[in-house]
Amino acid sequence: MKLYIGEQLKALRKEKQLTQEALADVLGVSYQSVSRWELGICYPDIELLPTIANYFGVTIDQLLSNDAVSKEADQKRFYGKLNSLPFGSLEQLQFAEEYCHRYPDNDRFAFILQDIMKNYLLVNKDQTSIYLPAMIKLYERLKGTCYRDGAVGNIICVCPEENLEQWLDLCSWTSAYTRRGCLVTRYDFQIGHKNYHLHQSIEAFENFAQQLDRRFPDAFGPARKAEYHRGVLKILASFGDGTTPPDGWALFYAYKQFVLAACLFGDNKPEEGWKEFDAAFATYRRIFAQEEEWLPLGNAIFSDLKVHRDYSTMLDSEGNVHEIYGSSYTNFCHAGFLYGFLTNPRWAWFDSVRDTQNYLEAVEWAKAEAEKETD
Repeated sequence: MKLYIGEQLKALRKEKQLTQEALADVLGVSYQSVSRWELGICYPDIELLPTIANYFGVTIDQLLSNDAVSKEADQKRFYGKLNSLPFGSLEQLQFAEEYCHRYPDNDRFAFILQDIMKNYLLVNKDQTSIYLPAMIKLYERLKGTCYRDGAVGNIICVCPEENLEQWLDLCSWTSAYTRRGCLVTRYDFQIGHKNYHLHQSIEAFENFAQQLDRRFPDAFGPARKAEYHRGVLKILASFGDGTTPPDGWALFYAYKQFVLAACLFGDNKPEEGWKEFDAAFATYRRIFAQEEEWLPLGNAIFSDLKVHRDYSTMLDSEGNVHEIYGSSYTNFCHAGFLYGFLTNPRWAWFDSVRDTQNYLEAVEWAKAEAEKETD
């Protein structure tokens, strides 16, 4: 069985911040002996093992072996020591590098090292040319593991602006390290950077739109679903004057009004249903008739941003355009989406009104506008 006493001894010595000479004095040997032990050239005399183990507070088994028990104890020491070192310091970086060399097959240590390299570069930007390539090399190792998205996120925090898009393109849509989230983190570390609040505001829009578009289960019935969507409409209205949403949210609001109308028809409340239906249809026609390309989102949460009428981009107060990382929840801005929604037989709560003049007028208008979109 291979003995790992040299590696263990070196780690324990550094943990106590001892030089080889200082440890040699404690043990009554020459520093050359300590050096040879740590290099694995030879081992300490057996009579010295209890002294060494007692001095460092470990068992002789832990000192001699690298089995699972020893590894677990050693890794606990790693986390304790790591957290005691200054954030982003060279000492922290060197300590993590040491453990990566000690456990070359441990992906967790490799990811921690890459994360510490990121922290180090946030404080020492002049070292980017040295440590960014090392971070990329670690990403190549980790890209097939569960640490892949985190490794991408770390690089996004510190890479030059000219390389930012290529790393953003590697972001997952379904992990904690989303494209927008990585941008927010990048600028959060750059204290006071104007893009931090900007991307946080865009992230708020994306998150609000996604969460508010969640379907309330039909199985709960039209009355419960109507109650849910009244709450959604109240939230959207709060982005404006409390009763009407700003134009940037108007089509989303109108879409939710159509859903509420279906619920009310299904709950046998046609008068209330038509009130919501007609208001929603009027909003769609009003917004589609506008020539204004950029629509205000309102509310300080959204940092004076305006959204393009196709919901693909946003305009900030300085005239810069930013992509929206959206998905299906932005489809409400298309007449084709509205036409598909109104003609979808799954929405059986509309069945009682499908043959009415008002309903057919809305369907025909949506169809005609959808055909214009595809021309």
